[in-house]
Amino acid sequence: METVKINNKGPDIESTNFWDLFLAREGFLYLSIHDGVARLLVPPDYTEVLMNMTLGCRAILTKGIWNGYDAYEIMFEMRRHEPYAVFIRTRHVDHPLTETDLNKEFTLTIWTREGKQAEMPARYRTAEKLPFMQPYHD
Repeated sequence: METVKINNKGPDIESTNFWDLFLAREGFLYLSIHDGVARLLVPPDYTEVLMNMTLGCRAILTKGIWNGYDAYEIMFEMRRHEPYAVFIRTRHVDHPLTETDLNKEFTLTIWTREGKQAEMPARYRTAEKLPFMQPYHD
């Protein structure tokens, strides 16, 4: 697998080679955790569904088994619509979340080649099987 390289500026992404890699060309999402922020890198093929992500008022990351693989479900709780979710295999995550991250609030940002598109609060939990698609109960 190609190595995703990210140059950081605090919690933001200053530059990355992700957009030029096979992962992005084939439409795979990538999740980077840095400086207490989860950064979702969205390839160009996702431009039509990007609005579903950026309309979210909160994100819930759930780790579990999806189609036989360890993965994350990122569910966006929407302001007006049903929740929307994307799925990312853990091999497309640079620093997986751990038990110590459970139930903590952090920030999720959404990035395209053009830069940061959205920022929202997020929580982390686990489930046995994905999709889970359940609201987060504080």
